[in-house]
Amino acid sequence: MNGPAKLQELFVEGLKDAFFAQKLVLRSLKKMATQAISAELRAALEAHLGETQRQVERLLRIFDEIGWPDEIDDPVRGETYDAIVDVVDDTRQAIDALLGPHAIDSVIAASAQAVQRYQIARYGLLRAWAQQLGLLNAARLINETLQEETRSERMFGQFADRNLERVQVCEPASFALAS
Repeated sequence: MNGPAKLQELFVEGLKDAFFAQKLVLRSLKKMATQAISAELRAALEAHLGETQRQVERLLRIFDEIGWPDEIDDPVRGETYDAIVDVVDDTRQAIDALLGPHAIDSVIAASAQAVQRYQIARYGLLRAWAQQLGLLNAARLINETLQEETRSERMFGQFADRNLERVQVCEPASFALAS
């Protein structure tokens, strides 16, 4: 890997963050798919699960390309990246607090969208760093993931918006705002 040592370190840390996030997302997507009420949302989550598995494989190829030690099978073993953990925890808490099916689907879709936005920001930066470091194949692989995440973000956002309209029509608010 060519380039300034600090940029290399940032790139590796960014890859580790992305890897941690993808592994957490894999576990979360499975649970979200079982909690989804709508067959459409469940199918979208399950499709994104397969996509996320391929994204993990791409990250492992990049780790291999940059010479990550072969004896280490999990680049983030023992490390936690709080930003993505917070997004996933917010989802769990919101789902636990809701009663109506449309609200659950809306929260799941909006949360999936929030995860995509986090990943879009991370992968956009990683792609730029890979290009600066001359890692053109890594940049290409990251760009593939970035494009998938962008499509997924749009899809989950559209679903959340459509479902939120149903929530407003079907599930009136059960609280009053203090004056």
